Amino acid sequence: MDQSEENKPEESKSEENKPEENKLSNCVVPFKFEGRYFIRESGPVPKFYVVLEHEGKPLFEIRHNEPAENPLTDVSISETGLITVSEKETEKFLYKFQPESETNFIFGKIGGGEISVKISEKGFILNGITLDDCAFNDVSAGVQVDKTGGYQIYVPIPRYLKRMLKS
Repeated sequence: MDQSEENKPEESKSEENKPEENKLSNCVVPFKFEGRYFIRESGPVPKFYVVLEHEGKPLFEIRHNEPAENPLTDVSISETGLITVSEKETEKFLYKFQPESETNFIFGKIGGGEISVKISEKGFILNGITLDDCAFNDVSAGVQVDKTGGYQIYVPIPRYLKRMLKS
């Protein structure tokens, strides 16, 4: 997902030395919800991957904005590109999103209701709260969202995911 320093053009090297406010470009794991890590690969239409740990191994629900077959969830994609994920056993709604330059995620909330998170290159909007001017460095989840709508900023990611991101 990253270009090595040696392969970058000279002009982009000089751009790197400028302060990057309102950018999430260093944050490949913008958030975590219910043990799931949402990995964002930048582009005109960003590519999302959703991965969690199951029986000691990484398990994908989404790869390159496409459903990934797995034993825990049902993942569907509509004709318009809306991706919806629910638990297989209970059919409980977990989350949905449509990959766009500003992607809006909707998560199921305890006791019903929904939690809304919008992510773009500039920042997050979480239930109406704007988190901008945030550049998360290192390999971490920028924001952890819980089932009540609460959040925590700068959450470390597990070792298995760090290994995946470095390969």
